[in-house]
Amino acid sequence: MDAREVSRRLALLARPETTVAEAERVMRELDADAARAVPWVYRFLHDAADAAEVHAAARVLARWCDGPLGPPLEKALRAMLREPGVADLSKLAAAAVLERMGSALPDTELRHVARDAQAMGRQALRAALMAADRPAAMVRLLDSVAVLPPERGLTLVDDLVALGDARAARILAPLTQVADGELAVSAVGGIDLMGLDECRPFVALAARHHPDGDVRRQAGLTAARLTPSWPRAPWTRLKAMCGGPERGVPSLALLAAACDAAGAAETWDVLTVVCDRALGLSDHGLAELLTPDELTALAARFAAGGAPLAPVTPPLASRILLDATARALTAGAAAPLGSLSWPLFVGAPPAPAAQLKAVLEG
Repeated sequence: MDAREVSRRLALLARPETTVAEAERVMRELDADAARAVPWVYRFLHDAADAAEVHAAARVLARWCDGPLGPPLEKALRAMLREPGVADLSKLAAAAVLERMGSALPDTELRHVARDAQAMGRQALRAALMAADRPAAMVRLLDSVAVLPPERGLTLVDDLVALGDARAARILAPLTQVADGELAVSAVGGIDLMGLDECRPFVALAARHHPDGDVRRQAGLTAARLTPSWPRAPWTRLKAMCGGPERGVPSLALLAAACDAAGAAETWDVLTVVCDRALGLSDHGLAELLTPDELTALAARFAAGGAPLAPVTPPLASRILLDATARALTAGAAAPLGSLSWPLFVGAPPAPAAQLKAVLEG
């Protein structure tokens, strides 16, 4: 595998629209020829132009640090840290791979690696928000946020507020629903400081249903200050289906967002949400870049398994998700963070009672 082939694969890993399946295939191809690929992956990290390229190269190198490539790779990465011409983000990624090897830098040395760590962090966070404009990417980002230690979550909220990018709503709104009261209060406060009116339905849910009294009080004050609105336009093309084995509360919601790309074949990202009657949102699954036939076949498999799905309007699907989120909060259950941002992509929900009952009970 030569430099051109390695660079092509790493560039694919760096693209936000690359699916999980595609990324796994690229990783396997690089693993199969790791000895020849490693110097070119190292060079890609050394010369990376943006955060996505840095992340792609570091992911690959981290896979090889425990094998026979580990010792020479460790020497090369330590040498990279001493090069003045290497970008801060590449150096910090190299330091992270060294930590993965069990060779973490002392804090005193790590502080001198980056010239402007704060600027670098802002750049990386802004790049993540831009990449997450596609709903599937947002799910993956939130699933990553969900496993952060609580203190890292609090730092993320502070960083989002300092960044001042309105797209932070897609992270802050779901964080108002987390079980950790301190993190939920911090997210509500961030929404208040930034004046993110589109988050008001989530803040109102927290005010009514969150099990933590401090969250309810803070969310109630913030909801009163926010303008009732839903300024986020619905995703360009979106299909929604809901249903399940029982009438009344839907047990499944399937949302499909079209991946519009110039010259590309029609494909859809699909989020499937499991809505428990008592616990609300309980699980979710993500399928990416399905063809129209594959999307039809997916719905058919649910029907064959005893869970037929009926088309609903996107706003009604948004209402179903918000109602399921409210049930999860009331029950003290931790709703899956990755699915909670989709109402912002789907559009404003209608009033709940009459329209929801008409669709679900026919």
